[in-house]
Amino acid sequence: MNSQKLVDRPKFRSVPPFEISYGHVYAYMILYMLMKRTALFLKEQQLETLQALSEKTGAPVAELIRRAIDAYLESRKKELK
Repeated sequence: MNSQKLVDRPKFRSVPPFEISYGHVYAYMILYMLMKRTALFLKEQQLETLQALSEKTGAPVAELIRRAIDAYLESRKKELK
């Protein structure tokens, strides 16, 4: 017989169907379809500053970056015509 201890598995409670809310999933799906995932490299100081601003404002870092890109593109609008 194996003398290793068995690890307790987490216990999951069943959730009645009326307790399940799919609204947040639907909103995420809509946003996901409207946005494309990308990766970028930031300087350490840039990321630290963005994280500090995120903590202060409550806006996620990704949202702050999107706002900054929108402002930059708006300032260069004439060049895009």
